Amino acid sequence: MELRPPAEPLPELFAPVRRRHPDVDIVLTPAPPGEPVETDSLDAERAATRLSGDLELVAGSVADAWAAVTGVRSEVRPAPAFGPREDTVVARARQHGRPPQPPGPALVAHLAAGWGLAAPRGETGPLVARRGRVELVATYAEGSGVLVVTATAAPVRVGVARARSLVP
Repeated sequence: MELRPPAEPLPELFAPVRRRHPDVDIVLTPAPPGEPVETDSLDAERAATRLSGDLELVAGSVADAWAAVTGVRSEVRPAPAFGPREDTVVARARQHGRPPQPPGPALVAHLAAGWGLAAPRGETGPLVARRGRVELVATYAEGSGVLVVTATAAPVRVGVARARSLVP
C-alpha cells in the first residue's frame, strides 16, 4: 500500500511530529459514519435557547448603559454576528448617538455597579466592562460628541451552516 502526503497541511498537533520524525507515516482517517465531528458543540435546541437569551441580555445591557448616560431608555435591536471561529456566532447589540453631556462619570458609575470595569486605555480610550457572558465596550469621541456602546456575548457553537444562516 502506498501512502501519499495529504493534500491539506497536517493539523497543528501533528506538524511537530512530522518535523522530528520524517520517517514516520502519519495517517489521519475520517471520522466513522454516524459519529458527530463536533463533539463539544451544543445541540441545535440548546444553542438556539442560549443565543436567544444572549440577544436579550446584550440588548438590555446596552439599553441600560445608554439610559444611565442620557436618561432615556431606548429600544436596542440585537443581532447575531460571526464569532471568532467560523462555526460560532455571538449576540451583539450596539447603540450610538450624541448624548446631551459627556458620558464619563455617569457611564463609569453605571458600569462600576455590577460590572467588572477595566481601566480605560489612555485618557480617551474605550471603557471595557465584563459581566458574566457579556463584554460591554463604550467609546466616546470628544470632537464629534458621539458615544458608541457595544455589548457582545460569549460565542455559541452552532456549526458552520447554521452560523451562515443566522448572520445577515
